[in-house]
Amino acid sequence: MAGIAYTCAGNFHRAIAACHVIKKLSFPLYVLAVSLIVLELLLRMLGYRPYRNTDFRVVIEPPSAFTGDDSLGIALVPGTFAFTLNDAVQFEATHTAAGHRLVVPATE
Repeated sequence: MAGIAYTCAGNFHRAIAACHVIKKLSFPLYVLAVSLIVLELLLRMLGYRPYRNTDFRVVIEPPSAFTGDDSLGIALVPGTFAFTLNDAVQFEATHTAAGHRLVVPATE
Protein backbone atom coordinates (compact mmCIF):
# COMPACT_ATOMS: atom_id res chain seq x y z
CA MET A 1 0.00 0.00 0.00
CA ALA A 2 2.80 2.39 0.80
CA GLY A 3 4.18 1.90 -2.72
CA ILE A 4 0.86 2.78 -4.31
CA ALA A 5 0.43 5.88 -2.16
CA TYR A 6 3.98 6.98 -3.04
CA THR A 7 3.32 6.51 -6.76
CA CYS A 8 0.11 8.49 -6.57
CA ALA A 9 1.82 11.18 -4.55
CA GLY A 10 4.63 11.31 -7.12
CA ASN A 11 2.15 11.73 -9.97
CA PHE A 12 0.28 14.35 -7.97
CA HIS A 13 3.46 16.39 -7.51
CA ARG A 14 4.28 16.05 -11.21
CA ALA A 15 0.80 17.29 -12.11
CA ILE A 16 1.18 20.29 -9.82
CA ALA A 17 4.63 21.02 -11.29
CA ALA A 18 3.18 20.82 -14.83
CA CYS A 19 0.37 23.21 -13.88
CA HIS A 20 2.93 25.58 -12.38
CA VAL A 21 4.97 25.55 -15.61
CA ILE A 22 1.84 26.17 -17.69
CA LYS A 23 0.83 29.08 -15.46
CA LYS A 24 4.34 30.56 -15.70
CA LEU A 25 4.36 30.32 -19.51
CA SER A 26 0.80 31.47 -20.17
CA PHE A 27 1.41 35.18 -19.45
CA PRO A 28 4.57 35.51 -21.62
CA LEU A 29 2.82 33.66 -24.46
CA TYR A 30 -0.19 35.96 -24.11
CA VAL A 31 2.06 39.04 -24.20
CA LEU A 32 3.87 37.67 -27.27
CA ALA A 33 0.59 37.03 -29.12
CA VAL A 34 -0.79 40.50 -28.31
CA SER A 35 2.54 42.11 -29.30
CA LEU A 36 2.54 40.36 -32.68
CA ILE A 37 -1.04 41.46 -33.36
CA VAL A 38 -0.23 45.07 -32.42
CA LEU A 39 2.91 44.98 -34.60
CA GLU A 40 0.87 43.69 -37.54
CA LEU A 41 -1.70 46.46 -37.11
CA LEU A 42 0.99 49.16 -36.84
CA LEU A 43 2.76 47.96 -39.97
CA ARG A 44 -0.55 47.91 -41.87
CA MET A 45 -1.27 51.48 -40.72
CA LEU A 46 2.18 52.54 -41.98
CA GLY A 47 1.28 51.22 -45.43
CA TYR A 48 3.04 47.86 -45.45
CA ARG A 49 1.12 45.02 -47.04
CA PRO A 50 1.51 41.25 -46.86
CA TYR A 51 3.87 39.66 -49.37
CA ARG A 52 2.14 38.59 -52.56
CA ASN A 53 3.74 36.03 -54.80
CA THR A 54 3.78 37.28 -58.38
CA ASP A 55 3.03 34.93 -61.23
CA PHE A 56 5.79 34.46 -63.76
CA ARG A 57 5.97 33.07 -67.25
CA VAL A 58 8.85 31.14 -68.79
CA VAL A 59 8.95 30.35 -72.51
CA ILE A 60 11.69 28.07 -73.87
CA GLU A 61 12.30 27.57 -77.60
CA PRO A 62 12.58 24.73 -78.50
CA PRO A 63 10.53 23.57 -75.52
CA SER A 64 12.56 20.41 -74.77
CA ALA A 65 15.50 21.97 -72.84
CA PHE A 66 15.15 19.59 -69.89
CA THR A 67 14.50 15.89 -69.51
CA GLY A 68 13.90 13.53 -66.61
CA ASP A 69 16.87 11.66 -65.15
CA ASP A 70 16.83 8.72 -62.73
CA SER A 71 19.75 9.92 -60.59
CA LEU A 72 19.62 13.72 -61.02
CA GLY A 73 15.88 14.26 -61.31
CA ILE A 74 16.30 16.72 -64.20
CA ALA A 75 19.03 16.72 -66.85
CA LEU A 76 19.92 19.23 -69.55
CA VAL A 77 19.26 18.30 -73.17
CA PRO A 78 22.19 19.19 -75.49
CA GLY A 79 21.59 22.19 -77.75
CA THR A 80 21.03 25.95 -77.73
CA PHE A 81 17.79 27.27 -76.27
CA ALA A 82 16.16 30.71 -76.13
CA PHE A 83 14.57 31.61 -72.79
CA THR A 84 12.03 34.41 -72.27
CA LEU A 85 11.04 35.36 -68.72
CA ASN A 86 7.83 37.35 -68.12
CA ASP A 87 7.75 38.44 -71.78
CA ALA A 88 10.65 40.81 -71.01
CA VAL A 89 14.00 39.20 -70.16
CA GLN A 90 15.50 37.13 -72.98
CA PHE A 91 18.68 35.08 -73.07
CA GLU A 92 20.18 32.02 -74.72
CA ALA A 93 21.65 29.01 -72.98
CA THR A 94 23.79 26.30 -74.53
CA HIS A 95 23.81 22.81 -73.05
CA THR A 96 26.78 20.56 -73.83
CA ALA A 97 26.60 16.88 -74.75
CA ALA A 98 28.00 16.10 -71.27
CA GLY A 99 24.89 17.64 -69.69
CA HIS A 100 26.47 20.92 -68.56
CA ARG A 101 25.42 24.49 -69.28
CA LEU A 102 28.00 26.44 -71.27
CA VAL A 103 28.57 29.66 -69.32
CA VAL A 104 31.34 31.29 -71.38
CA PRO A 105 31.51 31.66 -75.15
CA ALA A 106 33.40 28.83 -76.80
CA THR A 107 36.74 29.84 -78.30
CA GLU A 108 37.30 28.48 -81.78
